[in-house]
Amino acid sequence: APLTRLLLLSAEEPHSCAAEAAAVCAMLSLQAPWLPSQNKDRLATCKESFAVYEGDLVTLLNIYRQYETYRQSDQEWAKRHLLNAKLLDRALRVKQQLGMYLS
Repeated sequence: APLTRLLLLSAEEPHSCAAEAAAVCAMLSLQAPWLPSQNKDRLATCKESFAVYEGDLVTLLNIYRQYETYRQSDQEWAKRHLLNAKLLDRALRVKQQLGMYLS
């Protein structure tokens, strides 16, 4: 229910951040986006490269946005950052579905 409330409030003024809220909710609906890796140091470095002071939700939003930006022009982007492209593709579809409900 908290995510439903977030989505509903995000579509109202003065917030108008429904796209961002839908992306975060889509990311939260999936398991962790990281690929399993034997190299724990590399995985930690990849995670740190996305981490932001504002917290995990903004980190997830940043991962979503960057994947959305690079997925077609750079097919190896997700793998290079140890991210699961199939899960991120699913997040794109979930966000699209959520957006349809909000419009």
